Order: sequence, then C-alpha cells, then structure tokens
Amino acid sequence: LYSVDIKDLPSARGQGEPISSKVNLSQGEKICHAVVAHEGEYFLIASDSTYGFVINGKDLSTRNKAGKALVSLTEGARILPPKLIRNKDEDFVIVISKLGKLLVYTVDKLPVLSSGKGNKIISINAAKLAVGDGVAVAEVVRKDASVVLHCGKRILNISNAELVSRLSDRNRTGDTLPKGFQKVDSVEEKLPEEQQETVIDPFELI
Repeated sequence: LYSVDIKDLPSARGQGEPISSKVNLSQGEKICHAVVAHEGEYFLIASDSTYGFVINGKDLSTRNKAGKALVSLTEGARILPPKLIRNKDEDFVIVISKLGKLLVYTVDKLPVLSSGKGNKIISINAAKLAVGDGVAVAEVVRKDASVVLHCGKRILNISNAELVSRLSDRNRTGDTLPKGFQKVDSVEEKLPEEQQETVIDPFELI
C-alpha cells in the first residue's frame, strides 16, 4: 500500500504525473488500483483467491514512501479493485465466481481489519481453485439496489427483491447463474430511482 496526498497531484488537464514518481516502488512492482479514501469511510478489500476484509479509510494511508504491507496473498493471487462501503452494517456484498456462482450477503459478515488476509468471501474448494476457479467480481451495493451483470455483450438484470431472497452467508458456494451469463465482467448497481418498473423474472436455480 502506498499513499499520495491529492494536493500533491497536478490539477491541470493532461496526462498528469506518474504516481510512481511520488512513491518508492520495488523493482518490478506495479500499481494495480487507486482509490480516494477518507477517515470514517470503509472499503471492501478482497483477492481472487476468495479472501477479503473490510478496512477503515484511515488505514489506507502511510507516511512511508516505501509503502506498507496491506494484504497477505497466496501464491498467484491478485487483489481485486477496492469497493466503497456506504453502510458497513446493511450494504450487500455481491460475489461472483469465475465459474458462474453468485453469492449475496450483508457486509457485516466480514471482519474489519487494518491489514491481513481476512476471511473467505465465498466457499470454493481447493480442487476448483487448482483448475482456475476463484473470485471474478466482488462488489458492494446498497441494500435497496438492484444490479445488472455485464457478461461480455450480454446483460442480466437482477431485481432488489431477487437479491433479498438470495441473502446467504459468506461460507456458502452461492447459486449458479443461467447459461450464457456465467462469465461476469462487472456488476452495475442500480439505485431505486434508476430501477425500471418492469418486473425481471428471477433466474432459475441450478
């Protein structure tokens, strides 16, 4: 983890300055994600190897230009994009595996840590992980939101009522998404004022 004060970044239009000029990266190290964090905000930090935790924005900073350790990763694992949590007691965590499993639960099921490995955010056995399964997407949405799954050029709408009906726990494997919608690239949140009035038929459990 590295942190840069926003006021130290150029405000003019253009390509800006390399963030690497503000911190001391190790040889071969690359920046994978960037967030603007404030004390009192919370974020979901997760890896594709099925582990994650909640962190306070104040812990996403360091005065050390050489950075500090944030996440303990297993070999070959990668960090997923950090996700802002609006309400750490009520927001929903949406986890989708690379093989098309969907799991929904409240964010309070995850521990609040300042660093470390965290807990499992979805149950995927070692045999499946060994052949390429893992977490494709981990998203946080409001408890009253619906979502749109983007699967290549196709989309799948899931209503808020459907999400609520599927609320589970983080140690479950989740439900199988319909064929054609199992390779999910991203999850888009739709707030109540953005939701269509049409009723989306729930996808069939497999």
